[in-house]
Amino acid sequence: MIYPSSNRDLARRILDTGGLILSEYWPGTSPRSWTFPRRNRIISALARGTVIIEAPVSSGALITARFALEQNRDLWVHSIGVNSRRGGGTAKLANDGAGVISSASDIIDEWNIIVPALNNESRDKDISGAGLALSLAEYLDIKV
Repeated sequence: MIYPSSNRDLARRILDTGGLILSEYWPGTSPRSWTFPRRNRIISALARGTVIIEAPVSSGALITARFALEQNRDLWVHSIGVNSRRGGGTAKLANDGAGVISSASDIIDEWNIIVPALNNESRDKDISGAGLALSLAEYLDIKV
């Protein structure tokens, strides 16, 4: 099942463009709270790195961060979350050694990826969440 249901159009676009939707559950299995950490274990395993934008101290995002570290993946936290009043978990990750980033270019630089030059305003823009993902996709010339 696609959850939340507002992601059905996105799921259809992924499949229509040759992408894959992967689950360890049978089709039609309803989402339950215990399924999310297991799903995030797969997501972090498939990713080269994980960015935590803002996580309270009891956030499920911290479970994903733990999986990423156990799987020897890169882990970063966003500076907005580190400095947020709701970002206690994000700040703890930073204090424990996670890299702190403020833009997609920080990841590109760390991975030593050569990308076409963007103007400095676009390169150094301090963004978070979906904007960070879109900016990273732009750097890597991924059509979203």
